Amino acid sequence: MSDSVDKNLFEDTPLKIIESLIDIQKDLVFIYHDNEPVLFNKASRNFFGLETLEQFAREYGKLENRFMPHDFYFHAGKIEEQQSWLEAIESTDETDRIISMLNHKIKPHAFSVTIERPVDGYELVFFHDITTDLIKRIMTENNTNLDTDTHAYNRNYFEHISPRLISAATFNEKLIGICLIELENDEKDFIESVAATIKCNIRHDDMLVRWSKNSFLLVFLVASEEHANLVGRKIVDTLCHCQPTQTIRTAMSLQRTEDTVSTIIQRCENRLGETNDTFSIV
Repeated sequence: MSDSVDKNLFEDTPLKIIESLIDIQKDLVFIYHDNEPVLFNKASRNFFGLETLEQFAREYGKLENRFMPHDFYFHAGKIEEQQSWLEAIESTDETDRIISMLNHKIKPHAFSVTIERPVDGYELVFFHDITTDLIKRIMTENNTNLDTDTHAYNRNYFEHISPRLISAATFNEKLIGICLIELENDEKDFIESVAATIKCNIRHDDMLVRWSKNSFLLVFLVASEEHANLVGRKIVDTLCHCQPTQTIRTAMSLQRTEDTVSTIIQRCENRLGETNDTFSIV
């Protein structure tokens, strides 16, 4: 809490009630007045490791100075002269209102930003942590980007956004894992059934892409090779259990230094061309 907060900040609402309401939020919450922060909540204090806004100002200066200067995110370099950062971020598309900040342990987190104005002259700024949902934020789910039959993402759209995927993974210290799933049976009903099975058994932020008539890519972000192997093995076991009489081959590869998404996929494709194994890691 700011040591100099006006006790009549919210007219007839006691300050302690305002503090209590924002302190129960899981999001980071800042309250602004005249483009200056006047309150922040417990989640924010824990994130930055600081107890008051005065400490924050001495340590970091303005909040927007904490936004990491990376093209994938909104940052101070995108603010026009005479603009506040609140005005600048509100002038962008809603899907681009994403910032990244380091916590007090120097770990990067990505946040979507929402601004509300319940009282004239004041802004409530919510920072919702989307670090584990990065792929969802990169890949917009709408009918234009989805395969009509399976409702997986279509290949053209995936290839269009893949450079952003590399950038986001690198910046957030994650690795891209890709599992290529090839089906021997190319009947429409079977392919749709496999897609539905996969989508029901993957994590919220894993993405399924229709790669060809009878193949899919499962794309995911992980912190380690061990984690990637667990993801790959789970989907193989699920398919073997649900489709025991069908031939389904899979090859999985994890991002290496200087890889593009295309080179990761190429390793998977090469592996399927070299072996008849049902599951390979390359």
